Amino acid sequence: MNLVLLGHYRPGYRLSYYFDWRDAFLGLPEHHVRVINTSVGWQRPAPIVSRLPLSWSFPESEVRRLYAGEIPCDVLVLPPSFYYFNQGARRRFLEDLAAQGCARFTTVCFVENEYRLLPDKVAYARALGASVLVSQLPIGDARAFYGPHFAGTIVSAPAGLNPDVYRPGPSMSERQIHVGTRTHVYPASLGDSDRNAIVERFASGSGPVEGLRVDISVNEKDRLTRREWARFLGNCRATVATEAGAVELVWGDGHRGVSGKVVSSRHFEALGTKTVQIMFRGRFNDILRAGEHYLALERDFGNLGEVCEAVRDDALLTRLSDTAYEFAVGGHTYAHRARAVLGSP
Repeated sequence: MNLVLLGHYRPGYRLSYYFDWRDAFLGLPEHHVRVINTSVGWQRPAPIVSRLPLSWSFPESEVRRLYAGEIPCDVLVLPPSFYYFNQGARRRFLEDLAAQGCARFTTVCFVENEYRLLPDKVAYARALGASVLVSQLPIGDARAFYGPHFAGTIVSAPAGLNPDVYRPGPSMSERQIHVGTRTHVYPASLGDSDRNAIVERFASGSGPVEGLRVDISVNEKDRLTRREWARFLGNCRATVATEAGAVELVWGDGHRGVSGKVVSSRHFEALGTKTVQIMFRGRFNDILRAGEHYLALERDFGNLGEVCEAVRDDALLTRLSDTAYEFAVGGHTYAHRARAVLGSP
């Protein structure tokens, strides 16, 4: 099968999962995959760019050839990284082309950042003739939320592991950091303070946390590239995380909202480096289980002392991380997800 990915891949961009999804499709030997990169010398559409010819910042001729049938394509994938970087003149250009030639192939559109602008993201997918919409939500929630607004197939494809980048780090006894992460403060608009609470508690270094080597930052200047982040995780015995997303998604037209909480790429990145996760209990798309894939921390921090003692226990952390790693590589890589998506059209 001939696949074409139309996405934005700027060198050095720090959202790992953009490149993880791309690499997963490229790594499928049973398909011929071509990437059309909409990053052409500019970070994103900006006022100055809008006054210049579209071809100066966008692969216009290649996209025209795609929709004209001159590039072999059975499935066009609009992956994470497509929506935000293809607005303005790019969007008008793509929608006009799709109106003339999208029936030549099946279009699969991913919905990213499932907590904002969701009606517009689905409208864009419809305008480009998408017949498959890919959500990170559990399938029941995805169908309940998007079903009234999208007539095609709705697929659940949460984040996964890129085992080529996130590889097992040194043994637990060799790791220099007890608990570490790089993250950002969750805005109040998401209705969730869990991430902020767990980060603040460990960053404080007080109580049972005292004596642990903690390296936590929410400062943007401390964020890391994909390779740097993998090395950092590999030097941590444990990391702190929570389910990603908003507490509730509401379309805006009054129909019932659903939970927007999902398992994220950060969870699988830790599994890949064999870094144990400390997290509040959650659903995690019915994938991760407390005590088997992560250390469960009570929301009132009542078992914080026990968790901190576990972080000092090499044997316990090794058993837990080994089990979680084998689980991830056995069925939850991005390659597994990509094949599931391609089996849906």
